[in-house]
Amino acid sequence: MCLNKESGQSVQVFVISLRESTERRTRIKNQLNQRGIEFQFFDAIDSHSHVDALRKFENAQKTRKIKGYRLKPAELACFASHRQLWEKCIEKNKPIVIIEDNVDLHDFHPKDLFNISEQTRDFSYIKLSATRKRVFLKIKKLCNKYYLGQYVSNTCGTTAYIISPIAAKAFFDSSQQFIEPVDDYMEKSWKHGVKAYSISPSLFSRAKIRSTIGSGSRRKVKENIRIMSRFYIEIYRVFEFLLRIFCFLDWFRIIKLKYRKS
Repeated sequence: MCLNKESGQSVQVFVISLRESTERRTRIKNQLNQRGIEFQFFDAIDSHSHVDALRKFENAQKTRKIKGYRLKPAELACFASHRQLWEKCIEKNKPIVIIEDNVDLHDFHPKDLFNISEQTRDFSYIKLSATRKRVFLKIKKLCNKYYLGQYVSNTCGTTAYIISPIAAKAFFDSSQQFIEPVDDYMEKSWKHGVKAYSISPSLFSRAKIRSTIGSGSRRKVKENIRIMSRFYIEIYRVFEFLLRIFCFLDWFRIIKLKYRKS
């Protein structure tokens, strides 16, 4: 449990990591300890040991229809691991910080993390890292140098984020089946009603080490797909792009803020 003595607010930090990944655990533990951030390891689901259980969540036919590929066991395990933490967030009825063990910490003070966590009262899902950085639309100035806002397109990754019980329940209830990778799912507000916000500059970044719970290096290789199927996949991609424009970005808050400043 991490405590901000100035505000009296606390936030619990969980690090998703495979139990046997001792070197990775030592690496992230050293970084967090150096910053004085208390945390708890959360044992990630091992895709090799839970193949049959994970396949129960899969809808391979639908994934192939709209994506052209099938999710890997590691991707199913990654999704399930995050989903278990969403359930824990619901049970605790408090916001939590979730980070994966393949991250690097940027130069920030623990108080920055605590203060940002307080924003979950109005912004229920806040990403602390952007794997793909696009144009950033500022919504609110936060502590020190940080802004809360939204990127204009999917930033990918579940490297690090803060989630409230409200968002956790929405994610959990709408993920009875795993149709796509968890990071894609979480940024599609039209599926669960949760808008994705981000912090800029990022507090974390993905380390240059291979992920052990969600590697998808050859996931998007679409082989033996008929022409009509490829056409459907492309149409669906455009459809989701339009949905993202109308549903993903919080245009009302952004425009309202710009109007006030002017």
